[in-house]
Amino acid sequence: MMATNPYELPSVPQVWQPADLEQAWEAKQALGDDGRFAAGGTLLRTQWESGLVPMPRHLISLEGIASMRGVYALYTAGASELHIGALTTLSDGAQHALIERQAPALTEACKRIAAPSVRRQGTLGGNVLSQVGDSIPALLVNDATLVWYQGSGWTEQLLNDWLEQKKKDPAPERKILSHLMLNTTEWGLDGEKGLQKFVKVGRREAFTASVVTVALAMSDVPRKNGSLKYIRLAVGGGASPVIRLTEAEQLLLDKPLSGKLLGQIHSSIQAQWPAAHDAFASSDYRKLAAANVLVAELWKLLKSSSS
Repeated sequence: MMATNPYELPSVPQVWQPADLEQAWEAKQALGDDGRFAAGGTLLRTQWESGLVPMPRHLISLEGIASMRGVYALYTAGASELHIGALTTLSDGAQHALIERQAPALTEACKRIAAPSVRRQGTLGGNVLSQVGDSIPALLVNDATLVWYQGSGWTEQLLNDWLEQKKKDPAPERKILSHLMLNTTEWGLDGEKGLQKFVKVGRREAFTASVVTVALAMSDVPRKNGSLKYIRLAVGGGASPVIRLTEAEQLLLDKPLSGKLLGQIHSSIQAQWPAAHDAFASSDYRKLAAANVLVAELWKLLKSSSS
């Protein structure tokens, strides 16, 4: 008797429920482009219902894979990392004490994404894989690394590098995002307690899609010359690309914090970010809003350090 493929394409959509990463990978290899990984599925469902993408003939559900859940800290000599499973729901991300203590910008981002019902189902991994998720700026300022599973083992990739890669190849990932690692050492440099902030600007107060999302992480005690010891700035919003504002960061590392420097930062943010234009907000409005929010937070630091 001829052997049959257990993943042979059915006449109606079918859901596969692998018990571990190995089984999930095997299913994807067998199904190819006809199979799509899914967990919370909130974004995928919205895309299917709106006709933006076709529903695949097979869904590979990752929800039963225990190794993709959990939050824990890993401490080594002089360094600390926060590991977050890709299946961590946005609701759990908004409430987890360890995330709030070590990556408070991410806690705030999770609180501000969509409605409570969506946060209870949607996952952090899915929000990242959308490439425009509101959590991404908060992850970027924590130097997040993506940990992928691809059959023979795991590979690590900086989130910032992956975002740059996806600009050239936006196709859905064939690898499985297992978890995220956040570098929680630097923003509390030399034992000092740093500052983190996440701000979302929407079209109304509650449950709205973002116009602009910004995040920053920085040391709250300047160097002797007035410049910052550590700074990370990131911005996104709507369908705009999410990026690190590396040019503005370098200015803050090189020069003493001052009113004049903040004016340069304001211009730098607008020049570096290629914000999207849509029916809700122009590119120029998004750029101006992002620059205003970030400079306002830096101004607060300047006033507090001079008082």
